Amino acid sequence: MVKSSLSLSSKQSSVADESSKSLTPAERLRRYNNTIGAGSAKVQTDEKLMMAKLFSIRSAHLPGNNWCQDWFQWMQNNHPILGLCCRHHLNPVGSLPRVILLISSACYGLIATNLVYLFYRNNESANGDYGGFVTYENVTLFTLGGILHSLADLVMWHLTACGCCLPDVHGRSRVCGFMGKIGPFLAVLVAVTMVATATFVLLSRLDYEDETEEQGGEAVASSEIVVSFFTELGLVWLCWHPLLSTFFFTGLIWPIFPCIGGRPKELARQADEAKLKAAAGEASMKKEQIV
Repeated sequence: MVKSSLSLSSKQSSVADESSKSLTPAERLRRYNNTIGAGSAKVQTDEKLMMAKLFSIRSAHLPGNNWCQDWFQWMQNNHPILGLCCRHHLNPVGSLPRVILLISSACYGLIATNLVYLFYRNNESANGDYGGFVTYENVTLFTLGGILHSLADLVMWHLTACGCCLPDVHGRSRVCGFMGKIGPFLAVLVAVTMVATATFVLLSRLDYEDETEEQGGEAVASSEIVVSFFTELGLVWLCWHPLLSTFFFTGLIWPIFPCIGGRPKELARQADEAKLKAAAGEASMKKEQIV
């Protein structure tokens, strides 16, 4: 009996081998895609969808990454400059929203530079000199102005897809889930407002310089304003933005601000999501066993 079954199986395998040998390469590929390839393609599609979802909510953790790897992917996908050229190929956030937010950031720098200039020109007694280029005006612009500028950039960036405002983040709907839909439109509205405000402030500075020259005063050279503007932008994108992003990434203020949990909050969220999926899978298996 055993010998007959073995001979039967060997005959079946030989017939299968002969049939596969008689197939053309195109037919073999079609058979693979319909059997083994179908399962692997589905797994790859699910993984791509999961990664796209994590990138869209600005996730601070990707499955399998350690702290350093998560920090690098966080900077590559969320930094105003690096995100334009170094973002992950599965990141659904394209170049257009990033360019809009970059223009908004540049306008904020222009507003800050001109407002600080006008404040210290109208309050000359508040200004001082540490020697040369280092004045109270520049210190205020490069520290307070740079920190506020970086915070505004981070708020604008996460406004378009804040993880706490998206629906079904934990498998359950949220009260503020509508923000996931109106956030991008609100960000565009803020960007347009920033452009208009920057234009107004720039024209106000030019009017002030014209009045100063008419009264016989000495206006500041435009080159100094340009240098201050680009220095402020450089400090924001190269210093303050990475520092503040790292601070929020670590989750140190999670107990104070539940919406800003960084990597620890994302680890907890993914763990809860995995538990919910496991519980749902066990429930479905029990139903199948009962049936």
